[in-house]
Amino acid sequence: MSYSVTTYSLSLDKLQAVCGSGDTSLLQEIITKESERLLGVDSMGEYFEDFEEEIEKEYEAYRQGNFSYQHEIWEPIEEDDDEEEIISEEDRDKLLEALKSGDNATAASLVEQALGDDFFGDDDDEPYDEEDDQPQRELTAGGALADLLLARPTDPSFGYKYGYALEALCAHLGKTHHPAAWSAINFRAIDAIKQVVPPMPSGENIEGILHRGSPVSMPQPDDFPSMGYLKLAEIETLRPLVQKAIVACDGNKEKEWEQEALAELQSWLDQATDAGDDLVFFYY
Repeated sequence: MSYSVTTYSLSLDKLQAVCGSGDTSLLQEIITKESERLLGVDSMGEYFEDFEEEIEKEYEAYRQGNFSYQHEIWEPIEEDDDEEEIISEEDRDKLLEALKSGDNATAASLVEQALGDDFFGDDDDEPYDEEDDQPQRELTAGGALADLLLARPTDPSFGYKYGYALEALCAHLGKTHHPAAWSAINFRAIDAIKQVVPPMPSGENIEGILHRGSPVSMPQPDDFPSMGYLKLAEIETLRPLVQKAIVACDGNKEKEWEQEALAELQSWLDQATDAGDDLVFFYY
């Protein structure tokens, strides 16, 4: 599986000021421009096809400047900390002895006893409740963007929607640096860069920067996109470290990709410095 890092240079102060500003004109402008991107995120939802027509109508309302629709926040799923063990320690020991001795009948009996009705079923089981498997309409990425700009209550169940909505906002407010060396990288790539670039004086390395989280208050994604950022002062601190790493890789055929990736990173740092911007990273 491959990953990419897309980078945006912009003012974090401006980004943070826009979030919660209630600027419906800006919101309408972004959603009109970025509808395809946002709908692409929505299409990853489990029941997107069941609600596709409704979602299209929601986006059309947004394009018309109507943000009256609000997603109903999902109740969080509570984990049962008091869940009993499937098999007791005593029966586990009996099962191991039965397996070692080849007593398959005893082993099968212990497994059936442990799994019980949840696996093998029972005539006294309660009837299947179809309501438990009904399609549910997820928060849209456009709705997540509206939550961020309008300071509406956010839904922690959809951190990834807020992550991609934030990316659309960064793309609109700043400059996009499309990746070349940082595109289609494997999971070892970040570690390879971390090995050649010394950590900043704060102790933070490249991996930590890319996974810092969002620079604005919002539900964090459980998975992708992973987000990170660098303030201008930090960029100025990191630049000489990256430059030093590029020089150290020079002439080493085993570090050709690292040198290419570092040169691309250096270009992002240089452009941000020249413009007086900060950087926001999205890793997915």
